[in-house]
Amino acid sequence: MEKIFSKYETLKVKGIALLLLLFHHMFSSTEIPNASSLYISSYEYIYPFVKCARICVWIFAFLSAYGLSISYNKKQNVLDFTIKQWFSLMKTYWLSYSFLLILYWIVVKNPIFLYKYHPVKFILDFFALSDFFGTPMISPVMWYMGLAQIIIILIPLLNELCKKIGVLLLPLSYILLLYMPDGVGIVSKYGGEYSYYFLSIIMGTICANTDFLNKFLQNSKRTFIEGAGLVCASTVLLGIKYLLGSNNMLQLKALISAIVPVLVCMYVSKYCTGKIIQNILVFLGRYSGIIYMTHMFFIGNFPQIIYWSPSCILNYLSLIIISIIVAKALSYLQKMSHFNKLVERIEKYIITITHRFFI
Repeated sequence: MEKIFSKYETLKVKGIALLLLLFHHMFSSTEIPNASSLYISSYEYIYPFVKCARICVWIFAFLSAYGLSISYNKKQNVLDFTIKQWFSLMKTYWLSYSFLLILYWIVVKNPIFLYKYHPVKFILDFFALSDFFGTPMISPVMWYMGLAQIIIILIPLLNELCKKIGVLLLPLSYILLLYMPDGVGIVSKYGGEYSYYFLSIIMGTICANTDFLNKFLQNSKRTFIEGAGLVCASTVLLGIKYLLGSNNMLQLKALISAIVPVLVCMYVSKYCTGKIIQNILVFLGRYSGIIYMTHMFFIGNFPQIIYWSPSCILNYLSLIIISIIVAKALSYLQKMSHFNKLVERIEKYIITITHRFFI
């Protein structure tokens, strides 16, 4: 049977991206308990890896664009597609948001103080729009939800453009990025300029439309040289990005960040094929959404639990285990409360209304 880059492969890559995300957030600051004993002199050595691990955001953006493009190309109505994908995104967000809101109330303080007594600020956060307006968020990682909603809106346009001009969409987008004036577009307090992720989104769209990943898996045999080449290429590119620092000359960092996710997908889908490693990555990928949205709360509010040991490895494993327990518990609650069915009913109602007025 021919191997294809299926949803199963996507989950594997999400698992890798999630591990990078947890590593990045856990060790991105030395202002943590036991910092002196935790890092000793080693922090200066792991810091470059911590910075490079942030490529996980571009991997998630790439996978989002790829998956949404596959879905869009099944000849869906644009309006129906946008509504369905938005609700699919938000139902995981609302579940995580509700959990964090309750937890914030219990262990920190009444969330009313977080939103400074402004119901509008609460509403913006409830719909994951806070990042656009610079208003408080229940967790800083929720900034990505703003980008994710932008990706959903862009997918129909990008796919139609890709069908007309093919792979030329990438160089044309790169040129557009080069000549984009500074300060234009959305700037996130935590995620930086949204334009940083633009080429990665374009790359995901192109890979979906050209069937690139499927062709790669079907038309070449596994070899040590090829596998090592993919790893080395990714490492070198991330090293160049790290050395560039804040200097994004000719948008080189944005271009690198668009290429590396493709290399990661190629390697993980073709070479991470052992039963144990596949099961672990798929398991993590399946719960990546909830873990993405909830893990930072524990790092920020329960450092004594996360950083309980002088061992970086033990602390990292502790964060992974706690995140998995929370994700499993919320998923179980989601199933038992029929939360998804409620959201689906609202979704169908909204689609019915839009059909009545716009179609």
